[in-house]
Amino acid sequence: MPIAWSSTLLITFVPTYYAINMGLGLGVVGGLFVAGRLLDVITDPLIGYASDRTRSRFGSRSPWMVVGMVFFIPLLLLILMPVGSISPVKAGLMIGLFFIAYTLLDLPYSATGLEMSPHRHERTVLASVKAAFQVAGALTCAVVVALTPDVMSTAFQQSALWITALLILGITLFMRGVPTYPQPTGRPLSLKRALITIWADLRYRQLMIAFFLTQTGSALIFGLTALFILHNFGDGSLTGMFVVLVLLSSAFALPIWLWVSKRFGKMRVWQIALIGGAASLWLVPILEPGNTFHFAAFCILVGSVFGADAVLPTSLLADISDDLTTDDAGSAAMMLGYKNALSKLGFVAPMGIAFPILGMLGFDGDIMVGDSRHWALIFFYALLPALLRLAAFLAVKSMPADEVTAS
Repeated sequence: MPIAWSSTLLITFVPTYYAINMGLGLGVVGGLFVAGRLLDVITDPLIGYASDRTRSRFGSRSPWMVVGMVFFIPLLLLILMPVGSISPVKAGLMIGLFFIAYTLLDLPYSATGLEMSPHRHERTVLASVKAAFQVAGALTCAVVVALTPDVMSTAFQQSALWITALLILGITLFMRGVPTYPQPTGRPLSLKRALITIWADLRYRQLMIAFFLTQTGSALIFGLTALFILHNFGDGSLTGMFVVLVLLSSAFALPIWLWVSKRFGKMRVWQIALIGGAASLWLVPILEPGNTFHFAAFCILVGSVFGADAVLPTSLLADISDDLTTDDAGSAAMMLGYKNALSKLGFVAPMGIAFPILGMLGFDGDIMVGDSRHWALIFFYALLPALLRLAAFLAVKSMPADEVTAS
C-alpha cells in the first residue's frame, strides 16, 4: 500500500507540480523523469537477476527489501518535502536515486507473490489481493490530495510521513510473517543464459509486448490527468476527486475480474478488457467540456478496465514463471525485472513525448476548445492510449484463450 501511494504521487501529481508550481517547466521535468525511467530499464533486470541468485538465511528477497527501504525513505522525503529551491540537477539526482531505491524495495516483494503458490488460480487470487492493496494505496493518495486541493505541498508532506510509517510497519510484518521459500540449490545460470532462457519463450515475449503497450497507454492517461482536468474544467483542484473515482471503480471491479477469469480464462478476459478499454477512451473527444457527470462516467469505465490490467498480466506471468522455473535456478524476480523495466519504459511516453510537445505548443491550461493544442492533449490523453490497447490485443490474440500452457 505505501509503495503504491508513493508511485501514484510520482506518476500523477509530482511531475505537474514540479513543472508548474516549482517552475521547472514541462520539458525539463519530462526529460528528468525520462532519464530516471531509462536508468530503471537497465537496473531492474540486474536487480531481479541478483535477487534470484541471492542466498542467505533470510531468503533471497527480504535482504534486498530492507536495503531498498533504507534508501527509499530519505529520498522520498527529499522529493515530497524539498528544502530550498529545486534546480534541474538536484531534481534529477533525487528522482534517479529514488527510482533505484523503489526497485530494490518493490521488485523482490512482487517476486515473492509469484512464488507463494503452485496453483494457477491461487496465483490470480494473490495477484488480486496485491492489486487491491495497490489500489488502496493509490486511492489513499488521491483522497489526501483531494482534501487539500489548493495546497499540494501540504498533501505531499502528509503523504511522506504516512508512507514512511506504513512502510516501516509493512516491512516488519513481511519479515515476521512471510515464510522463506526454498532457494535453488544448483549452480545459478549466468546472466546471459538466464536472459536467453526467458526471452526464448514465445508466451513471455507476447505477454511483455502487450504489457508494454498497455502500460504506455496507462502512463499517458495518468501522467496527463492533471493537465486534462485543468483544461477541461479550468480547475486543477478537481484532479484528486476524479482520480479517487477511477481508483474506486478499479477496486470494485477486481473481484468481478477475478470471478470472470476463473470461469472463462485469464487470457480471454484480458483480451476483452483491452478492447473495452480502447472503446471507452474513444469517448473522450465527444465529452462535453466542464460536464462533471460525463467525465465521472468515463472515469468509472476506465477505472474498471484498470482493474483487469492490474491483475491478469501479473497472474499470467506467474504461470509462465512457474513453467520455466527449475530446481537449478529460479527466474521470478528477473522476469519481473524485465516486466517492470518495460512498464517504466512506457512511462517515457508522457514525460518524454507528450510533456515536451505540449510545452512546445504553448499548452498552459487556458486554451480554447477546438484549438490545435486542445486536440493534441486529447490525442495523447485518450486516442493514442486507445490505439496502444488495440495493438496490445493483437500482440496476444494468438495466445491460448483459456490458460497459459507450457509450450
